[in-house]
Amino acid sequence: MALPGYAGKAQVFPERMKSLEWQKLFLNTYPNEFCKQGDYFYECYIPNREQCLRLVKPLTFNCLKSSKIPKIVQWPEEGMELGRNVGACVAKTFLTQFKGKRRDLVKCRNDKQW
Repeated sequence: MALPGYAGKAQVFPERMKSLEWQKLFLNTYPNEFCKQGDYFYECYIPNREQCLRLVKPLTFNCLKSSKIPKIVQWPEEGMELGRNVGACVAKTFLTQFKGKRRDLVKCRNDKQW
């Protein structure tokens, strides 16, 4: 199944994916999206891509570890739902760790923008 991917490229995912494959895919793609220039977290907390990635990859790994991922992940329904849940965990953990370190910009004053 092809879905719009990152940087405008279509990515093809199997309809069924082993848990470890899905986790590797998520770990290799999510931090890049989280730390994308123009994104809320990048602009409001860490406007340095390399530093952002160094901080977000372990958060992503820990959130994956603490999530209940089935042995087989059905794509797209189950995989996308799992991605939203793990992503919410990463964002919540990030905001907790960086509380009080948000840049004082108008667009950054509302956590709900992300």
